[in-house]
Amino acid sequence: MSRRLVPISELAAYAADPDGFKARRGGAISSQAASFGADYHDAFGRRPPARSTWAGYVMVILAVICGVVLYSVLTR
Repeated sequence: MSRRLVPISELAAYAADPDGFKARRGGAISSQAASFGADYHDAFGRRPPARSTWAGYVMVILAVICGVVLYSVLTR
């Protein structure tokens, strides 16, 4: 049996009002809330990488540079 992914907005709505969420069967509270959720999910993938991601890239680049320098020093 496959599981479907649950959007974050549905989890937040359930956490805020479990009984109301069940009564609405997961529907949006209002059309305004529905449009906000759709816009948020559309914009979620367009955000730039987090700082931790950039720090990871910088550390990999530095490790490669150090490896190349160390290799060139040891093979002389």
